[in-house]
Amino acid sequence: MSNQVFAPATLSMSARALASVAAVLATVTVAQARQLATAALAAPSAAATRHTVREQLPILDDLGL
Repeated sequence: MSNQVFAPATLSMSARALASVAAVLATVTVAQARQLATAALAAPSAAATRHTVREQLPILDDLGL
């Protein structure tokens, strides 16, 4: 298995989601995003992934996401 983290060059979302996604991205550095991606990929399940990421990004709860 590769140690590389998938890093998409673009994001696709609805127009309605744009402001919320921008707000979340504004709180995260590239290094933090890479750490979150690595942790998410290492999680044993989707539920564990959600928990890991949400624990590190409290803004998701603040925005009701």
